[in-house]
Amino acid sequence: MSGVLALIRHFKPTHISIVGGEPLVRYRELEILLPKLADMGVEVQRVTSAVRPIPTEWGSLHHLHLVVSVDGLQPEHDKRRSPATYDRILNHIAGHQVTIHCTITRQLVHRPGYLSDFASFWSSRQEVRNISRRSSPFAKS
Repeated sequence: MSGVLALIRHFKPTHISIVGGEPLVRYRELEILLPKLADMGVEVQRVTSAVRPIPTEWGSLHHLHLVVSVDGLQPEHDKRRSPATYDRILNHIAGHQVTIHCTITRQLVHRPGYLSDFASFWSSRQEVRNISRRSSPFAKS
């Protein structure tokens, strides 16, 4: 952590993203690091599958943006992302404000109305601030 903080102090970024693997596995380090980054005024995007609980204290960090990766509607997502199932996600985002991120793939655009159903489900959740997407180069039909 001291190395990360030293890099932040040196380069003075306005934004960093913590991604890759499952960052919540290292939640003890993040419980120390995230408040320090908030005190430094650094905007932090934390991307997770929400397979583990999100600490409630993180809700008070003004510069923290929680992003949850979801791969489609529940049947497809749960098959691909287990154990990070919809049930776990819904349980772990309770009390937080999150962005739902979905990579749009061929499978998602193959069925008419799929993306609309996805957007309707997540936009109806009080925990969801917004929905972001990234188009896969393989999404073309």
